[in-house]
Amino acid sequence: MSPTEQKIPGLLSDVAESIADVVRNEVRLARAELGKAGSDAMAGLGMIAAALALAVPALTVLAFAVVAALTEAGVAPWLASLGVAISMAIVAFLLFSAGKKTVISDHAKLAATTRNIKSDINALKESAT
Repeated sequence: MSPTEQKIPGLLSDVAESIADVVRNEVRLARAELGKAGSDAMAGLGMIAAALALAVPALTVLAFAVVAALTEAGVAPWLASLGVAISMAIVAFLLFSAGKKTVISDHAKLAATTRNIKSDINALKESAT
């Protein structure tokens, strides 16, 4: 066996080991990013839950006050109740949508991992040419 042929298995082994190291490092980075995104999402969900717990009784009393005021102004009680309920449902939907966007944000996109993988691919392409 020539010296060149003896070096090829060693080189292939080194390349395989290097690729394995790169993959391991990218997996570690992805885990770290997901952990941070998960923590941010949990904090956001906790704030939403606390806001709901405080807002429900206040909104109930407010709704009763608005219905009473509309009834006092001459609107039929059923119509005042329906109008207040529809208005509150629209506001609730808008708030839910805004909260959902906060929880499902760009943090979950693994930006650093994506950047590193692209960089690794480019480095491999350059070294192959």
